[in-house]
Amino acid sequence: MRNIGHFYRLRYGFLYPETPEDGQSLGELFRTTAEKIAGMIAHLQATADELKLPFSARVMTYNSRLAQELGKWTMTQGKGDAFHHAAFKAYFADGLKQLVCLNGAGKRG
Repeated sequence: MRNIGHFYRLRYGFLYPETPEDGQSLGELFRTTAEKIAGMIAHLQATADELKLPFSARVMTYNSRLAQELGKWTMTQGKGDAFHHAAFKAYFADGLKQLVCLNGAGKRG
């Protein structure tokens, strides 16, 4: 992933802790229509394109607790940046689900 000149600080917290392990559709999560979800995804895709970031459209979300716990641990091991870049790519660019994403991120760093 390239540096786009933005500073960030990682924070850990569960946006939607009630998300089931096997995932939840974005329509169910946000209690909205497929058309509105399509509009949200189009906006995210346009923003990603503008910033030249990888993005894979998805209609499901998954519980991120394990990924966040692993991310926090990798920070203590000096591997936090590598893990977060790999996890971002696996989830948002490659469209992998969390457990597969964690496996892929672990192999990269």
